[in-house]
Amino acid sequence: MFKKTILSILLIAVLTTGLFAFGSKEQVVKNVPVYVQSIEKNKKNYIISGEDESGSVNEYTLEKNKNTKSFAFESVKEGSVLILDISDKGNVLNIQDKTIDYKNKSYSVQFPSQKKATIWQIEKPVELKDRFSYAYGFQFFVSNAQQGVTFNAKYLARGILDTVAERENLFAADDFMPILDSYMKGEKTMQSIDETMLPKSLDEVIALTKSENEFDIYSYALGYYFTVYFMVYNGIELDAQRFAEGAITALYDIEHVMTDEEITSSIEEYYNILIARQEEMLKELAAYNLKEAESFLEENKKNADVIITESGLQYIVKEKGSGARPTNESTVNVDYRLTDLTGEVIDENENISFPLSGVVPGFAEAVSLMRVGDKITCYVHPSLGYGEMGTQTIQPNTLLIFDITLNSIEK
Repeated sequence: MFKKTILSILLIAVLTTGLFAFGSKEQVVKNVPVYVQSIEKNKKNYIISGEDESGSVNEYTLEKNKNTKSFAFESVKEGSVLILDISDKGNVLNIQDKTIDYKNKSYSVQFPSQKKATIWQIEKPVELKDRFSYAYGFQFFVSNAQQGVTFNAKYLARGILDTVAERENLFAADDFMPILDSYMKGEKTMQSIDETMLPKSLDEVIALTKSENEFDIYSYALGYYFTVYFMVYNGIELDAQRFAEGAITALYDIEHVMTDEEITSSIEEYYNILIARQEEMLKELAAYNLKEAESFLEENKKNADVIITESGLQYIVKEKGSGARPTNESTVNVDYRLTDLTGEVIDENENISFPLSGVVPGFAEAVSLMRVGDKITCYVHPSLGYGEMGTQTIQPNTLLIFDITLNSIEK
């Protein structure tokens, strides 16, 4: 009886130490960051609905006074981030860390739903101009974001809207030019951005007042100047709200309302229309300029001093020289000034040398008719100049008026 009792006691001791716990294994605990979406409280538990790193949304039950005894759980709200110790059976064992300030990125977890945050209610654009404006804003500013450039979205949007609506600027150029210059030179550090800088409505953007914060001023200035650049210098029609929405979507990594393919195709489609429109405008401008050029030359024939060559070149000798005459293959040194029919100076140079074989036919012919020391004014028909193509600075079918002095023949 005594031996049997001892044996029973030893057996119980062995079983409780786990030496005979067949098939048992150590519990695995994982640290799971959870982005809190909602929280319920009852007498016994806290029930959290939260998203993990994969984007899955699960419910986690934490017993009061067991899991949360030394934790300021009342501070947990929607949008908080917790690190939970979770067993392989799915039980929440502990809250390992307090609420994490995700906005300041003290924890580097990316939660998919955070890209679903939004500003004002963005509707998917339908019309081409709206689609292009959104897509162009996104494409342009996403490259800035990739380079680490940041903006206060509220003031960036206000700068864009002020440009298109032609309202009185929130800041004068004197306010923002020195600040803009210092940021562009890297003398000031870009500010980190958070959701407090996201506008919740267009009314909020319109109601903005002048700020003393230099980052706000910088953001406004860039929104203003980027829009001026696209609309004024490049002649691109933009919808201000859509352009701002695309920009903010890119900068704040918000889920965009157009797919990557739709963004690309919208830009290409609009560009094709712009190119076709530009070609039509250039065709009309070329026809107009040709008519003006030929009308001028016809009237200019009445001038008794005008000499007309077989090619149609017209010129007047202002001063006669007595030097040699170049050929079309010569390299010459000249002074010249080029103007158009309005008298605007397009180009001018003094004491410049070049081979006549490398210039427009009308200029080469005029110089080949000169002697060293001659000064002439010649009128070059577009067909002997830059023709209907023109250049970046010369319109298609522009009549060229050259004042030329032949200084020397170099070879």
